[in-house]
Amino acid sequence: MNIQIIGIFLLPIFTILTIVLLYPFRTIPKKYIGLFFTISSFVLFILSCFVFLDFHTPENPEVFAIEFLKVDSFILRFSIYLNSLTSVMLFIVCSVSFLVHMFSLGYMKDFEYPRYYIFLHLFTWSMLGLVLAGNLIQMFVFWELVGLCSYLLIGFWYDKKSATDAAKKAFIITRIGDFGFMIGILYIVSNISRITPLISTGLNSVIDPLSITSLNQALQAPGGNELALIFSLGILFGAIGKSAQFPLHTWLPDAMEGPTPVSALIHAATMVAAGVFLIGRFLPVFPDQVLQLTVIIGAITALGAAILGTVMNDVKKVLAYSTISQLGYMVMALGMFLSTAAFFHLFTHAFFKALLFLAAGSLSHAVGTFDMKKMGGLKQYMPWTYIFFIVGTFSLVGFFPFSGFWSKDEILAQIIDSNRNFNNLIYLVGSAGIFFTSFYMFRALFMIFEGNYDGRKNPGVRVHESSYILLIPMGLLAFGSLFFGFLFNSPFELGFIKSHWFNYFIAGDEFHAHKFNYQVALISHVLGLLGLISAFLQYKYLKNLNLSILTPLKTFLIEKYYLDHLYENLIVRNLFYSKLTKLLAYIDKNVIDRTWDNCALSIKKFSSQLSVIQNGQAQQYLIGIPLGLFIVIFIFLLWG
Repeated sequence: MNIQIIGIFLLPIFTILTIVLLYPFRTIPKKYIGLFFTISSFVLFILSCFVFLDFHTPENPEVFAIEFLKVDSFILRFSIYLNSLTSVMLFIVCSVSFLVHMFSLGYMKDFEYPRYYIFLHLFTWSMLGLVLAGNLIQMFVFWELVGLCSYLLIGFWYDKKSATDAAKKAFIITRIGDFGFMIGILYIVSNISRITPLISTGLNSVIDPLSITSLNQALQAPGGNELALIFSLGILFGAIGKSAQFPLHTWLPDAMEGPTPVSALIHAATMVAAGVFLIGRFLPVFPDQVLQLTVIIGAITALGAAILGTVMNDVKKVLAYSTISQLGYMVMALGMFLSTAAFFHLFTHAFFKALLFLAAGSLSHAVGTFDMKKMGGLKQYMPWTYIFFIVGTFSLVGFFPFSGFWSKDEILAQIIDSNRNFNNLIYLVGSAGIFFTSFYMFRALFMIFEGNYDGRKNPGVRVHESSYILLIPMGLLAFGSLFFGFLFNSPFELGFIKSHWFNYFIAGDEFHAHKFNYQVALISHVLGLLGLISAFLQYKYLKNLNLSILTPLKTFLIEKYYLDHLYENLIVRNLFYSKLTKLLAYIDKNVIDRTWDNCALSIKKFSSQLSVIQNGQAQQYLIGIPLGLFIVIFIFLLWG
């Protein structure tokens, strides 16, 4: 297994270097670049399957380590960390990445192949490096690489101002969260002397206090409570930025400016999953105060983003808000200390969300737009895309027997069974989110596929079903969206598959199985059906209804709670540009520049006074030399 893990880590960067070195010499034709990277991603997928299916918990999770810094008893390693969560994340990242690479062969065939595939593969490698990282410094390096790659891919079409603006927005907002993560790391580094005594070394006297194993051990020790509080707050803040949680969620809808396959990878398996993964890595050290804050943030995000999805007309932005909402469910579950439910939903979400984004790409490929108001009646032209979109929608809403049903209801059922504070209130928030999720997804389904297609809205476009190179990845994702939830974590014994297999795989003997909650399942389906009916009524009969009493509410939602206005206009433009930059300009001009100008002027005056000594009079030099020598001797005798 160690060879497979090292292969997963090294293969992407080897592939990238091969193309970078050979392509300038035109030894590889441009049309084969995408195929080369797709084959590489397929090999990664196969290796991840071996790791996932053949996984057994090692005695030492650090399966590979190289020392690169050692001071006395302190040692810092480059290490690979393997546990059950690692193997699940490897499978998610590699499988979705492979299907996105395959889809890109057809979707991106007319664009810059080398640059696109290099960035896409680097994105995959960065996420794999984060998942495999064995210590805090290593995690932060790959964490930042994930952010850099997202910037490069969101702004891939750099000739579009909207794309470059979205890339900068994503980069800056996620940097705000990264600052919290960095503060947590620096706090740990500055307190290494307090952490080291808390680590049980056994027979090995040399320890790495920044390793995941050591940190989880030290911060759970009796003397590590204060350290755990500050560190976990930093971890949470970093996750809020990367996983687009309230109030740092505003970058993700704008990130839809990037190529659609990139959106699928970001939303399903890489960047936004990174924050949830980070919390899960260090969840055992989270104190109750931070867990409560995590629940609150997740609940606000889950419901707030679902409501915003109901007024969007761009299909990718509808899916973006659905991603934010579903991540809110995961963060909410982690805050309730329900890590198995959170990661099971992350697992199923990867497949149905990637499916929905690739279906959106298929639609754009056919009609040349993501605006749902310019679509309609497409099911007769694109039957396969229609079927795949239905599968993704039913799974996202959580209808039986689709994967999303098993994972989302797992979260809600475990919340009800937990004895945490306000668990009933959190359950109500999660249930309300189901109604809004159902409403915005079926609204999108009706707007895109029902009715009659009006070609006048898209002149010059001939609507057609996508090619097989686009349909095959969607078909494979549809299979996962339909069956993986039941197969991997069924609450019932399936003979060859143990009940709650995924939960036991993640948590081991610490997981306590519960009975299938029929009441939760019934309520979820009723709310989902109510959302479906509401979307149908709104599409069929209330499409053009304008109630003046609802106008302020609709405007409030269309403006996305005015958070973009707050950040971009009030904070960035009015505070930073108008106030802070003027203050800094004044300081630069009147303090810094004037100080150095005065220094230069003083030196100039002093040098002009000294210049009279150099007047060319030899007799003055003859007098000055012995006088200077006398002064030097006098000082020497005085201080000698």
